[in-house]
Amino acid sequence: MFMDKYFDIMLSHMTIIYDLFMFQMTEIKIYILKNIRI
Repeated sequence: MFMDKYFDIMLSHMTIIYDLFMFQMTEIKIYILKNIRI
């Protein structure tokens, strides 16, 4: 029971981190593309 709860918490944190990471990567790509165009 404890492990399941712990795993759920870890999973939700990983999901949030992953989403943030993907968002950052997208922002960086857009930034780079804009700079290259200029």
